[in-house]
Amino acid sequence: MRVHSQAGAPLVLQHGIDVRDERGRRPRYRETGPGRVQIPLGREETAVVSPRGSHPDLSPRDVPAVGDTKPWGLPD
Repeated sequence: MRVHSQAGAPLVLQHGIDVRDERGRRPRYRETGPGRVQIPLGREETAVVSPRGSHPDLSPRDVPAVGDTKPWGLPD
């Protein structure tokens, strides 16, 4: 899961996950309570959340369309 901050607010998550930035590096974080971490995200920064121990592919990729919608939501 990719989390992108448009406002620049901290992200609070449960433990047991691995969080990285868009370049695959682990961001700084602090524990905010039992089983919770807070990751500071600045405006327009992104964090990638995945199961601990996994190595997600962070490169761009095509995602197939779902259904019969027009490309980019364009009208007929």
